[in-house]
Amino acid sequence: MLTGRDHSEASGKRVANCQPNFDSEAGQLVGGSPAGWVIIDFPDTFQKFAPSLVRTGKWDAGKTFMTEALRNTTVLDSIGNPVVGLRGTAASAAGGPAGAAFATYWKAHVKGAKPYTGFEGTAFDAAMTAFLAAVRTCSASPAKMKAAMRAVSGPPGLKVTFQNLAAGVKAAAAGRDVNYEGAFSPVDFDKNGDIGSAVYEIWRYDGAGKIVTLRTITFRGT
Repeated sequence: MLTGRDHSEASGKRVANCQPNFDSEAGQLVGGSPAGWVIIDFPDTFQKFAPSLVRTGKWDAGKTFMTEALRNTTVLDSIGNPVVGLRGTAASAAGGPAGAAFATYWKAHVKGAKPYTGFEGTAFDAAMTAFLAAVRTCSASPAKMKAAMRAVSGPPGLKVTFQNLAAGVKAAAAGRDVNYEGAFSPVDFDKNGDIGSAVYEIWRYDGAGKIVTLRTITFRGT
């Protein structure tokens, strides 16, 4: 038996601000001796919810799955030993052809930002594919850019990463196909507008600032 709770981010913050604990909700969640739990939550509410779960004496972090919002050592360290063994899933930059180079460049050149999380490449890839589509169509029209997304994001075409972007711009401006290889994923939009490939990891919190990757799973479009 799996049970879960889900909040929108806004409502979760309101509850966290006005509710002293989640003892009642925790009691409901452990009732009926479930075999495990799936908890979909945000850090601000889970920091209050976890102690309530512990107080029930019936909750086991090792039998609980979370989402990527809780793949955060700062938050989990603040809760401590009760959440050691907590597992979850999260999108991973492991599938990004330019992921390692992008991470190295970011850490060496970006100053004054928050610590690198690995998710920065998602926004970067979105901006780069939109930019290349605009160059290829010589237009900022959303409709025209949308129509060019497949032509600049996947094979066939010149392989382009942030490291040889100038060559990609020249090719796109000349109306040639470009195969943008991203910092977070290969991108490769399919005919439905979905990403053609993505990598997810199953992670576990081992305490003291340590999150380990138990397994990575690659999803590919059809």
